[in-house]
Amino acid sequence: MKQRFKQFIPAIIFALLFAATAYAQVSAPNYWKANTASSTISPINPSLQVPCANIVGGCGSGGGVSTSSPNTWTATQQFSGGVTDTSSTHIVPTYTYSVCQQVGECDYTTLQAALAQASSTQVPTLIYVHAGTYSIPAGGFQICSSDLTINGDGYGTLFTTTATSGPEFLMCDATQRSWITLQNFKLQNASGANSSTAIDFDHFALSTFQNLYVTGSNYNFYASSTGSLYDKFIDNRDTVSTAGAYNYFVGKSVNNIYIEGARSGPSNSGDCFGIYGQGTIDVTLLNDDCETGAQLAIDIGNGVHNVGIYNFYSEANAIGFQIASNTYGVGVYGGNFDLATTTGGQSGPEEINNLGGIFCFYNVTVNFKNFNHCETQPNIPQYSWIQPFMDAVPTSNATATAGVMIGLELNNPTDGFTSGLTWVAGSATSTNASYTVALYGPLTTRDTFASSSLLVENTSNTASVASANFPQTFNWATSTFMPAGLYYAVIEFASTSQDYFRQSNQFMTNNWCGSNTLGAYTTTLPVSGPAFTGTGSNCPSLQLIMTSVSNTL
Repeated sequence: MKQRFKQFIPAIIFALLFAATAYAQVSAPNYWKANTASSTISPINPSLQVPCANIVGGCGSGGGVSTSSPNTWTATQQFSGGVTDTSSTHIVPTYTYSVCQQVGECDYTTLQAALAQASSTQVPTLIYVHAGTYSIPAGGFQICSSDLTINGDGYGTLFTTTATSGPEFLMCDATQRSWITLQNFKLQNASGANSSTAIDFDHFALSTFQNLYVTGSNYNFYASSTGSLYDKFIDNRDTVSTAGAYNYFVGKSVNNIYIEGARSGPSNSGDCFGIYGQGTIDVTLLNDDCETGAQLAIDIGNGVHNVGIYNFYSEANAIGFQIASNTYGVGVYGGNFDLATTTGGQSGPEEINNLGGIFCFYNVTVNFKNFNHCETQPNIPQYSWIQPFMDAVPTSNATATAGVMIGLELNNPTDGFTSGLTWVAGSATSTNASYTVALYGPLTTRDTFASSSLLVENTSNTASVASANFPQTFNWATSTFMPAGLYYAVIEFASTSQDYFRQSNQFMTNNWCGSNTLGAYTTTLPVSGPAFTGTGSNCPSLQLIMTSVSNTL
């Protein structure tokens, strides 16, 4: 056995040496360092230049090194034989410039000098700005090339100014440029009261603004140009302090804008997110926060359409959501709008101020209530009338009984607002008739009036129309928020001299129609519904009137 094992020792040693050689030749990393003084590039690991002759299937090679400019290089590396990935790796040339305050330690000491060096022929260009405080020049930092990234050391990189006008970052002319990234720095206007713009993203396309802290300007992020589209704003923190200021102003014909993770500190009379102008479409807000104190958390202007707002948080602002007329395709999905709160003479408070837009809310918490609601036409809700389950064609008059509540069960399919109730009077209608109408619910037990809560009631001393067999309409004192669910609409008459147009007799089904004898007419119905006796006869013809979303829930 030992003799047979000795026969294999040379082969085993040869195999181990072969594997070690192959591993050393292939797996050694391809590192390069830049010698900026002489504009040359030196290989740290020159072993890759040695042919891997012993590898089955071929060998690896390195090459394609360019030394045309400081801090710039290109390498193409391809391996085959013994390597799983046989694809080519190509590194695009990047023109890289560093900025710091220490003279001689970086390429430049100011960002504007680095921007002046960058040009349309040097793409892509990366400008890395080390931590420090840098002054913003008169006229701001002007960008004149595409494929440009300005990257800082987080909030340790601070650009500051005391100018009272003019953008701090902007395009140098009206030419649209793409693939520009501003990230990881702080931008501060320290002038106090001012009317400046921090970042004017007019004519920026396919660009990204990320992890920025912008403070002190009247418009922190602003655009109002057809050349601004497909821009992204991600995880930015910003505050404003002047009257009428905007954290984000998305103006006319600015399209396909995406804002995610914004945390915006507003001004007393300003807006966190203003989306305005004819032709502005496809704007998305995702996981954004408007902190306490704004006049408007979200303001959707005339002519805007196709806006998606997801998981938004409005923290006790004067108006949480405002939408103008001539808007459509606006959806709010999830999120929270706190109780609207006014300070210092602000307009409001209003969680939702609807000026005639077309929009939908889906599973949104508004003033601590779950809210689902759609306006399908200007100032017209998705459901304008709600009829009871028992809703046969009225056929004849029925004499009223004083002090008897008659109620019909109905279903409100979605959250909405009710403005009143209508029913059809009989032939004995008079102008001095007295009625009490009310709405109970939402029910906690299906088809059960007992213990239901009084939502709203109204005493009507005068018929709205003194005509026999004609609909009578009675409005609540104010429009009332009506969550989705089951309800009873109730009417009580004052005397037997009144009558009403009744439905035809029907089979009594699940207390869809019922009554309770109070004993005497009252203008104040019980706050908790009494027990009902179900009936299929002498049921009035009632309908609930729904209205457009009101200002406050």
